[in-house]
Amino acid sequence: MPTAKFFALRGIKESLINGYAVLGVNEATSLRDELYQLAVSTSRQLESFVLDSLCWVVAVITKRAWIDSSEEQRMAFTRTLCEDITVHNTPCIGLITSTYIIDEIAGGSKCSEFNLPWEFHYMCKASFEKSHLMFLLEAALKVMHQQLQRSLVQQGVSPNGSHTIAYERRSALHVAERVLNWS
Repeated sequence: MPTAKFFALRGIKESLINGYAVLGVNEATSLRDELYQLAVSTSRQLESFVLDSLCWVVAVITKRAWIDSSEEQRMAFTRTLCEDITVHNTPCIGLITSTYIIDEIAGGSKCSEFNLPWEFHYMCKASFEKSHLMFLLEAALKVMHQQLQRSLVQQGVSPNGSHTIAYERRSALHVAERVLNWS
């Protein structure tokens, strides 16, 4: 069953890339928001490779709809990611999704093929860098700060849940690394 979910998500990603003109920005962002909420609400029940694929699809939709969305829509989604990263019990979803969004928008070998002109990718990257990148870096740094504070408090206590702390810290480091290596 997890493999079927994985391939279904790959199909959604490819269909969205090829059929975006038919869907339009409103339908695409609605789909993105629903998939993101699905990731947040079912993260503990999904296999890690399915969850990664789901977050990647969210990132691909975000990039494809970036230019067509209003700045208010883009900022609302960035705030949703930042809030999920810093406030909720499962910040990993926001961190995983942010990592994929940064990879998609930064370009290079890790991004999806959209078959769109260079100007589209440049405009996405410039807009994201100008108004959204620092919010994600700040959220990731807050997670690392919280995790380090929690580690200091728990030094005298047995390490239950330390694997969760390490995973979240590592995920936050991935986001910070990608922002700091932004070119």
